Amino acid sequence: MKKRLIALAFWMTFVGGCDRKTDQPSADAPPADVHKLMVEKVDPSAKSYWNAVQYVSDETGNHEIRPRNDAEWTRTREAAERVGQYAALLRTPAYAKGRGQDWQEFAQGLSDAAGLAAHTAAAKNVNEVLEVGGALYNVCSACHQAYMKSPASLAPTGTKEPENAS
Repeated sequence: MKKRLIALAFWMTFVGGCDRKTDQPSADAPPADVHKLMVEKVDPSAKSYWNAVQYVSDETGNHEIRPRNDAEWTRTREAAERVGQYAALLRTPAYAKGRGQDWQEFAQGLSDAAGLAAHTAAAKNVNEVLEVGGALYNVCSACHQAYMKSPASLAPTGTKEPENAS
């Protein structure tokens, strides 16, 4: 049985690798739609992480919002992991094309913060999730300052991705 699993894994790796070149954009392909990725994937995943731990004061008093069970902690960790996956995607030529070295640095910073976020969620540490959420927000904000012409450009309005600001 173990030999069959190894053979199956080898075959899947070999066959899966056969199509990789067709998945890669050509050198003259237009850059991928960063705006769409941000609006549809990165932002919802980051918000899921940020919303997992909150301290809210309103007319009814003070409220602590936090994951209360394993499933909620898993959702929080998975949200951070998705942000990390999207950060890795942002570093690929399809998304980085036409952008400067700072784009790679921002994407790496997002990846690093997302990794730390996933770690704190896995450790079920409420205070660190809140703290790392702030670091994740700061990385996002720094990139937005460099690459977004206006905060409204993040809204899903169908507008095109802003050109490189560098």
